[in-house]
Amino acid sequence: MTPEAEWDPETVSGQVITICLWILWIQLLASLIGGYITGRVRVSDPGATPHEREMRDGIHGLAVWALGTVLVAIAAGFTAGITALVPEAQEEAERAAEILRMNETAAIIMAFSTAAISIVSAVASWFAATKGGEHRDEGTDLSRYVSFRR
Repeated sequence: MTPEAEWDPETVSGQVITICLWILWIQLLASLIGGYITGRVRVSDPGATPHEREMRDGIHGLAVWALGTVLVAIAAGFTAGITALVPEAQEEAERAAEILRMNETAAIIMAFSTAAISIVSAVASWFAATKGGEHRDEGTDLSRYVSFRR
């Protein structure tokens, strides 16, 4: 193993934190966009009360969030499975044990981060879906900001 390829605990923890922040940002944006679109395109029931419309929009937003969370969990599972693989047989046992300890630490940090990210993105998706529903019901025209026609 070359010195450049060795694992440094400070580098690994910095990489894990960077990955967690990236996942938070991407999942938050995806939840906001998916929730808003879901609330905006859902067919409104004219006889429904404002509370019922908000609940329906929010639940549709949570459905988008749930799908996104399942997909992220599948991707995280594959990633955790790949990183937990035991190093090649020719590597020394002491080095393999050190790498496994670092992988366990990274897995714990990722598990906590995933739970926190899921809660934040669920709230964001609910909020965005209700905003999309409000814009749908009020007839808000966003073509000035989002239009592919010129």
